[in-house]
Amino acid sequence: MADRVMYQQSVSSRRFEPEYRKPVRLDSGTQGDWRGGTGHQQSGGFLKRLLFVMLFVGSALIVAELLFQTQVAPRVAITEVIIEGDVRMSSDDLLEYAGLASGDLYFSVDTARIEQALRAIPRVETVEVTKSFPGTLRIALSSRTPLAITMGGLGRQAVPVVVDSHGVAFAWGVPEDYRSLPVLGGFEIDNVELGSRLPSAMRGVLQDLEQLRLRHPVLFDVISEVEFKPIHEHRFDLQLYFTHVPVPVLIGEDLQPDKISGIIRILDVLAAQGMIRDIREIDFRGDDVIYTKREG
Repeated sequence: MADRVMYQQSVSSRRFEPEYRKPVRLDSGTQGDWRGGTGHQQSGGFLKRLLFVMLFVGSALIVAELLFQTQVAPRVAITEVIIEGDVRMSSDDLLEYAGLASGDLYFSVDTARIEQALRAIPRVETVEVTKSFPGTLRIALSSRTPLAITMGGLGRQAVPVVVDSHGVAFAWGVPEDYRSLPVLGGFEIDNVELGSRLPSAMRGVLQDLEQLRLRHPVLFDVISEVEFKPIHEHRFDLQLYFTHVPVPVLIGEDLQPDKISGIIRILDVLAAQGMIRDIREIDFRGDDVIYTKREG
């Protein structure tokens, strides 16, 4: 028989509640609550401190910027200008083109503006301007390389003009260091201005000449003149004159090294056989070589 335990009613009139069912009251001030009271307060305090630090740092930066602009920047001037490169111009002229003067402030000097101003000089091909704190300005320039000479109208006179591989006319006369430059003929530029370009249809020939100068200098040096023979508005044939053979040679639109080498070999053979004196012109434009003899 199972034992039964009876509780006397006289012990207490209250209903017995087991300990595990008794409600427990939590003190939010000391124990926290299920909504994260203490954690929430700590997070709020951290955000306040973070906001204070950010405001402090921002204010300090603003003050530092004001001090820099009012006290430091007005006192930092360009004290040294370094000019590098092969452009044959005086430093004073270059500085005048650049718009620089003594006492210019370091933080007011606009390098992009200076580069643009120096690129406007016809003989300048590339330019780079950099600043180094506290007061150095460096200008690196490279000059255009003479490739050929053409004749341009200057007033009522025709004067030689030097052009580069891009067709830019950048100097008058014949440069002392490039006495053997080929002459571009068959046209004349009226009222030429330095910095202007030859017509775009001619620039391919200039690129061919540049490749000859760089990769086949012997061939480049024996070309005395390149004459343009117009076919129509945008096409032409080329007539070459060589330094060692007084006979003009007609070729196509380009100056290929292999073709020019072959022409020179044929001319040398004709010269060795004494036939050059009887030839007025040689045409190499087709598959067959055509000789035109002198009259009489």
